Amino acid sequence: MKTILLLFAVLLLAMPVRSSAQADTEVTPRLGTVYVFRSRDDDGGTYYLTYQTRTLAHLKSGTYTVLHLPEGRQYLLADPSAEQIYGFTVVAGAEQYVQVVTSGNLLRRRPGLEDSTAQEFKSLRPRLKEIPVRDASP
Repeated sequence: MKTILLLFAVLLLAMPVRSSAQADTEVTPRLGTVYVFRSRDDDGGTYYLTYQTRTLAHLKSGTYTVLHLPEGRQYLLADPSAEQIYGFTVVAGAEQYVQVVTSGNLLRRRPGLEDSTAQEFKSLRPRLKEIPVRDASP
């Protein structure tokens, strides 16, 4: 019995010790903030903002949503029917701005995403309604 206890104690001492700060940084991804918005002037129906095959938000004209995405290369779709995949690099701790735009004609509207600026978002922000993210986990 003493041998088993001694073996158990040796195994416990041999295990690597990690601080809680190390454990937190290993589990929590580094995130960046991405504001996706759609001007009130943008025509068309509701678009379904998609990230990794998940619909995050239903964006109508005059709405925006805030995403917290892991750093690195990420891809969004303005709508599953969109032909354009928007690729961008998320920087941890930084803010980025992306605008939903509609191109095409009355019969064939195509949603897309393009880079924007903090100034443009802040100028439109008073007239935009925030839409919560449906599934915020990265």
